[in-house]
Amino acid sequence: MLMIAGMRDNACRETIAEAIESIAGVNDVAVSLYRSCATIVHEPPCVAAELVRTVESAGYAAELARKEPGNGVKGG
Repeated sequence: MLMIAGMRDNACRETIAEAIESIAGVNDVAVSLYRSCATIVHEPPCVAAELVRTVESAGYAAELARKEPGNGVKGG
């Protein structure tokens, strides 16, 4: 999961989804405006750093979410 900052509306959400979908190896992407995150199913050659770079290139801040014991997924 990627935490994303800077989304203001559905146009932003669509821009991010389209950017991520253009990456080779991405099988599925769901971008949540409400939760400020994207859930991505991918396989090689796609790597997490490429996902972050792609979102940042589209004009938004992104970071990989990390799991914290007992607290679910949190922004990193």
